[in-house]
Amino acid sequence: MKLFPYKPRRYQEEIVQTIFDCLKDRKHLIMEAPAGSGKTICALVACLSFVSENDKGIIYLTRTNSQQKQAIQELKRIAEKLDLKAVSIQGRTNTCLLIDAIPSLKEKNMSNEDVARLCAARKKRSLEAMRGKEEWNRCIFFENFLLIKNELKFDRVVAAEELVEYGRKYKICAYEMNKMLAKKADIIIAPYIYIFDEFLREKFSMLYS
Repeated sequence: MKLFPYKPRRYQEEIVQTIFDCLKDRKHLIMEAPAGSGKTICALVACLSFVSENDKGIIYLTRTNSQQKQAIQELKRIAEKLDLKAVSIQGRTNTCLLIDAIPSLKEKNMSNEDVARLCAARKKRSLEAMRGKEEWNRCIFFENFLLIKNELKFDRVVAAEELVEYGRKYKICAYEMNKMLAKKADIIIAPYIYIFDEFLREKFSMLYS
């Protein structure tokens, strides 16, 4: 319980130990507890205690953005006791600043696949332009990311929303920053769909392996 950032409440030590033992014994665990019982912090402390001893990484899945935010808040507190890097991730539809910047794109209500195709095409043109070829319909956010990615500095625990705010302020691609940090993270907070959707799971595995 040395990573626990609060004074443990009733049953929390037992919950942490149960999760830790299941990880150690390679067992599955289904746990149900009332709201406010500290399930998030107990799961994070148990998993981080285990991986710190076993050189593993963690993918922590959530159903909602509010659950992502809660996990990040708890990790920021744990990071006061443990040297860790963590980031929450969201898809292009939630992080693409180019769409926000161009009204004609924003009005299209684009699907994930549409945004992925747009992103790939714009990035390709940007790379060609940076090699000296004259290109239109590029992505200035992606180009700015490439120019300064080695100079970017962030806190050890970062929410996807923080990257969007940073990207909007400095005109840098939040999606690319998100990928960059995730590749270096000890723990990634992601939506359930990134694992349970076969297409997204394959993309996720390629991007963050």
